[in-house]
Amino acid sequence: MPITTDLNVSPYYDDYSANNKFHRVLFQPSVPVQARELTQLQSMLQQQIEQLGAFTFKEGSIISGCSITDTIISRAKINDANTSSNTINMATTFSTSGNTFVRDSANLIAEVVTYATGYEATNPDLNTLYFTYLNTGNSSGVETKTFSTGSQLTVFPVNASINAVALSSNTGTLYSNADTITFSSTYGTNGTANLTTNSTGGITGVSFNNTAAYGHSYRITDIPTVVISTSTGTGGNTELFTPSLTPIDIVTVANATFTVSGDSDYNVIGKNKIFHIIKLLPQQL
Repeated sequence: MPITTDLNVSPYYDDYSANNKFHRVLFQPSVPVQARELTQLQSMLQQQIEQLGAFTFKEGSIISGCSITDTIISRAKINDANTSSNTINMATTFSTSGNTFVRDSANLIAEVVTYATGYEATNPDLNTLYFTYLNTGNSSGVETKTFSTGSQLTVFPVNASINAVALSSNTGTLYSNADTITFSSTYGTNGTANLTTNSTGGITGVSFNNTAAYGHSYRITDIPTVVISTSTGTGGNTELFTPSLTPIDIVTVANATFTVSGDSDYNVIGKNKIFHIIKLLPQQL
């Protein structure tokens, strides 16, 4: 496609025009070549190639060596600032080195595939997440399948550590502060903690020994379960433990004031197509 830069300015003075209907620049022996002539010669050749290409191909057509696939993907536009009123750095929060996960209050989880940067002031071009829903949420007994405008999304990395462990109530007897619990999941490893107990050995909580004990590689789609290692304790129920993972940030989906009736580009929640261009190997051509 043609370039849009105006080269008919100093120091190039490229005033070539296809309307002049000449296709050759002649040079005389012993006469210095002018920069303007060389520039016009390039423009002339480029224009002829463009005319041939426009006649032969539709702009954007695949000539050879690649194929295109497209996938429907969900999107949500988010506010400039997180819930702590700090400006969101999309490249840091949603690193392209590995996908991230977002979860709303209904436990609806999505895997973020990519993102686009923007600002509320440049509506409809806000910060935008493109993702795939992984489950169905539940809000007060009602199934939810999409995020809602104005909702908060907690952002989790693919490789997260244990953030905290909640205990619903005191339970069991004869447990010891030396007893340990370990966190088990498909992906995560090395998460361990000690029990904390009361005077009768009832479990009152857990205590991590150091930073390494929080483990790594846990995923929000694979919340770890708890296993109690004890020699004397009885009556402990691992279902009373609720582990949570360390989040990256909490962001807010833009509200409905950013929408414009009849123009889907302004929809805060929606769908887009994502295209992949695949280079074919010689044996695939």
